Amino acid sequence: MLCAIAIQRAFARDAEANPEEPIRVRIGLHTGEAIQDEDKFFGKTVIQAFRVADLAEGGEILASRTVRDLAVGSKLVFEDRGTHALKGVAEPWQVFAVS
Repeated sequence: MLCAIAIQRAFARDAEANPEEPIRVRIGLHTGEAIQDEDKFFGKTVIQAFRVADLAEGGEILASRTVRDLAVGSKLVFEDRGTHALKGVAEPWQVFAVS
C-alpha cells in the first residue's frame, strides 16, 4: 500500500509540473495466492486485483476488504466505496479508497 501511495504522489507531482498532460493511474489492491511463471503473475488473486482497479478513478487507490482488514492498526485511512459486482467474481465485493 505504501508503494501505491508513493506512485500516486509521484504522478500527482508530475501532473502539477505538467498540467497540460497529466498522467493519472488507477491502482487496485488485493492479496492472496498467485501463480508465478518467470516474471509474470497469474491466477484468481491477480484477476481480482485487476477488477478492483477497474473501479478506481484516475489518481485513486482502491483496496479490497481483505487488504483493508490486514491493515487494521496502521496509520492508513480507508474510505468505504461500497459493494460492487466484479466481472468474473461470483459474490459482490466491498472496496475502500486508500488515503
